Amino acid sequence: MQDLGDDSPPRRKRPSPAELRHAAHGAQWHADLDNPLSGMPQPARHLVEAAKRIIARDGLASLSLNNVAREAGENKATTAYYFGNKEGLIATVHESASHEEYVDSREQVQHVSEEARLDWIIDEMTRISSDTDDLRIAFELTPHAIRNRDLGDRLRELYAWYAEVKREWLRPWIDSMEPEMAQGLLELMAAVLDGMGIQSLVKGEDFEPERAYRVFKSMLEICLPQFAGLPGAPNGQGDND
Repeated sequence: MQDLGDDSPPRRKRPSPAELRHAAHGAQWHADLDNPLSGMPQPARHLVEAAKRIIARDGLASLSLNNVAREAGENKATTAYYFGNKEGLIATVHESASHEEYVDSREQVQHVSEEARLDWIIDEMTRISSDTDDLRIAFELTPHAIRNRDLGDRLRELYAWYAEVKREWLRPWIDSMEPEMAQGLLELMAAVLDGMGIQSLVKGEDFEPERAYRVFKSMLEICLPQFAGLPGAPNGQGDND
């Protein structure tokens, strides 16, 4: 067998789905998953915000490079330069919808005490599922992302990232849970947020998310200590000695 030694070519890092997508679209801007708008040039940021306004107001069908450029007060060439084409722009808009809230949330939770953590979590979930503008954008784009292979890959990455943020929310309990239980809880919280968001959009001002979240909080107050095996947990769970 030939010993390649140090003469073997270095193994190239496999590009992420996001990097492949941006390269395919010819985009000059590559979003960071942790914060898609971080470091984005101001003209590109204006274009993203303009695209979000169009989608929230008129729906995805009204999104075009010309309409976005007009809405942002930029020219079409600038839009094409930063995002390549409509799909590249949609990808960045999808990544940024609701994302800044999660970035802020991840920072804020580090300063919330264990005693105040559950109340804070419920307040965060209520706030996120009541932001109708970002929710409308996210739900408008999600069916498109599911049908598009590259965007579908990114959507899965985003849900994994959102789960990690929720893991930080639940840090006082989740590290003591069985992995399957912890993963199931994170998926359930995502389902609650998505479902409450849909109801908020459908019912509008008639929807009172606080009512459902009070029930959800009561469930978590009982279940979290039990799942984590903490002292005082009901049904014989945890160490009551």
